[in-house]
Amino acid sequence: MTRSACFIFNPFSGQGNSVEELIAIRAILEPEIKLDICPLNSREIDPVQLTHSAIKRGADIVIASGGDGTVSAVAEALIGTGIPLGVIPRGTANAFAMEI
Repeated sequence: MTRSACFIFNPFSGQGNSVEELIAIRAILEPEIKLDICPLNSREIDPVQLTHSAIKRGADIVIASGGDGTVSAVAEALIGTGIPLGVIPRGTANAFAMEI
């Protein structure tokens, strides 16, 4: 059985080319995990809301790819759910990822 993951991707994070980064991440993850890609296409989309939607859809894991704000918001929304958090740091400082 293939695991499913909600992949919350913030293209506004970091200084790299977000399109190329998404392609590379998908190439690594998709052979093993069925990804439901949830991009933060505008600054008004809330990663907490995307995480709650993923929980309702029954995601096995939620992967946050972005900066500290994106990762922290997703982590907070997952507290108490038992759903694992994956982190692919793509921010400028990545303080959260460095600490864990």
